[in-house]
Amino acid sequence: LSTTSSTPTGLHRPRLRAAGGGVSAEAELSLFVAARGEPDPSFGSGGRRVLPLDDSQARALVRLPDGRLVAGGSRYVGAATGTDAFLVRLGPDGSLDAGFGSGGMVTSAVGPGTAQDRIEALLALPSGEIVAGGYTDPGSPRGFLLRYSASGSLQSSLLFPPAIPVSHLRALALLPDGKILAAGKTATDRLALARFNPDGTLDPTFGSGGVLLPLPGESVDAYALLRGPDGKLLVGVRGVDSAGFVRPAVFRLNPDGSLDAGFGSGGKALVSPNRPGAIYSLALGPDGSILAGGYVIVGPHLWSLLARLRPDGSLDGGFGDGGRVERQVGSIHSPIQSVALGPDGRVTAAGWSTEGLTLLRYNPDGSLDVGFGTAGVASLPNAEGYGLLLDPEGRPVVAGVAWVGFAQRFLVARFY
Repeated sequence: LSTTSSTPTGLHRPRLRAAGGGVSAEAELSLFVAARGEPDPSFGSGGRRVLPLDDSQARALVRLPDGRLVAGGSRYVGAATGTDAFLVRLGPDGSLDAGFGSGGMVTSAVGPGTAQDRIEALLALPSGEIVAGGYTDPGSPRGFLLRYSASGSLQSSLLFPPAIPVSHLRALALLPDGKILAAGKTATDRLALARFNPDGTLDPTFGSGGVLLPLPGESVDAYALLRGPDGKLLVGVRGVDSAGFVRPAVFRLNPDGSLDAGFGSGGKALVSPNRPGAIYSLALGPDGSILAGGYVIVGPHLWSLLARLRPDGSLDGGFGDGGRVERQVGSIHSPIQSVALGPDGRVTAAGWSTEGLTLLRYNPDGSLDVGFGTAGVASLPNAEGYGLLLDPEGRPVVAGVAWVGFAQRFLVARFY
């Protein structure tokens, strides 16, 4: 038997033909295989779950052990309270989970008055509880940590007081003892680490009252945080080099928050030493390699940046061009917001560009996977991607924004 195929939009229908050229009776297969990078129509509506709430957005995404999804971000509530922290729990098929909050949604007012509250990072605890980190801006931004029960009720809320200079929490990591580590920045753009007890209170045995500023004299803004199997901490940052230029970098810290001198140069690895930029997301390979995604500035535009570092912080020359891939998608900006490493070594990255929500798929050597989307790039028009994960079947799930006219709406989408 030989195989031919007819290809409608995004679909392939294999047909079996007899070796002599005739079509065997009833031999046409009914199996349909969707093209990789296309929205998965079995999720939500046409691959998307868009909430009909103007001025809402999703920034972070986690998957629970039973396959349900929790996305966090913000929503506009009204003139009296402004924009509040917002959580949504979806079933594996993208339907709203009625057992969570009110109809699958939870809204929490964190800052005073009409402050703008937004969740930036999520953790799913083994107990089923959800921890959310972010910031509120009542005129001067302040970080917060929220802890929710498995049913969506708010268990604890910590808003940093003005006396503790943590203005943003952007990344979270669960420690083996159940404590929670958060990375972000101060109002003066200094790297800030905060450690919390399992009940959401600050751990006074860490730093000063639970907060540590590892580099008080340097301008550093942290966006990503990973804990390695050795207990050391990887932080994706926008930092300033010795010449005063803003650079994308990865720092490695010891468990006590001090720089690990065995990584990069004194604990710091510049990902793109000649261009401004930032690292927004990190992934750790089984061999200890580090995938770092973000952007570099080329002329007036933000280009996507994906780099692979060796465990010692040096760029891996076997990946891309000298360890990194810098690429423009569309015609203006195209930053990578999140990266995920698949079991086959391929890397999926999510972000946004003039094409809309953008997904890129890279082979283990940094080349684009031409079997994904169009030559390695897939897009969803009128949308933006921020949070990303791969489900057990390898399908990308993205949290972000769908634009409906001039209004942004909370979006979760799944792709083949």
